[in-house]
Amino acid sequence: MILDLSDLTDLRQKVSYGVSPLFELATSLYVLAQPARHEPHAGWVANSLQILRKERLLAEWHYLFPLFQQSVPALFYPQLTERAMSVDEQYDYLVNIDTGSFLASLPSELLQPTLSVPISSLPTDIQSDPEAVKCRLILFLSSYWQLLFQRKWERLAPRFLQEAEAIEQALGDIEQLTQLLRTILPVFRDEHCLCFADKTEPERRRSLHKLTLYPSLFFTHAPQLTACQETLLLLYNCEQRTQPLG
Repeated sequence: MILDLSDLTDLRQKVSYGVSPLFELATSLYVLAQPARHEPHAGWVANSLQILRKERLLAEWHYLFPLFQQSVPALFYPQLTERAMSVDEQYDYLVNIDTGSFLASLPSELLQPTLSVPISSLPTDIQSDPEAVKCRLILFLSSYWQLLFQRKWERLAPRFLQEAEAIEQALGDIEQLTQLLRTILPVFRDEHCLCFADKTEPERRRSLHKLTLYPSLFFTHAPQLTACQETLLLLYNCEQRTQPLG
C-alpha cells in the first residue's frame, strides 16, 4: 500500500489522527474479558471486577462479556466513533445504530453459536431478540462509564495529549513523520512515498490518498493497518513504541 506525499507543503492535507473514548472503553472490556492475557493491566482488571461486584453489575457483565471475548465489536472502531467524544454523543451514537448494523458488527461466532452448554444465554438472545441485547449493552456501558471508566479516561487523557503533540510535531516535514512512523512499525521511504506491507494482498500495489493515526492505550495487539476506501488507518498502542517519544 503506497501513500504518496510528494509535492505537499502541508502534510495535514493527507495525514490526520484521532482518539475515541468509546473505543478505549470497549477495548478495556476486551481486556477485562480475558485478564490472564494482559499482564500490564492486571491490577486494573482486579480492581474493576471488584467494583462491578460491589455495584451488583458482575452478573450483567458475565452475560455480556462474550461480545468482547474474542475481539472488539466493529461498531466501536475508532474511525466510526472518534467524533463521539462526550457521554451524550456516545449514547446518541449507540442508540442510533440500527439492528442490522449491530448484528453485522458482532463477532461471527456469536451469530452461529455452537457451544452445547453456553456460558451465557447471550448468543441465543442475539438470535431471538438482538434489539433487546443492544439495549442491555447500552445500559451496561452507561453504568460502566459512570462507575468505573470515566475516572480511568481522565487519567489516560494526558497521555493522549502527549501523543497528539508528538504527531503534530511530526507533521512538520516528511522526515519527522517517517521517524515517528518507524517507532510504530517498519516504514519504507522512497521519494516521499510511504510504503506499507499489505498482508492480505502482498503482491498488489494499492495507492491510497490519506493516512489516519489512531493511538490507543488499551489496544494490546501489534499495530493494525486497515485500508478503508482511499484512507489507510493505523491503530496502535502508544506504550509499545520501539523508541521513546522525541
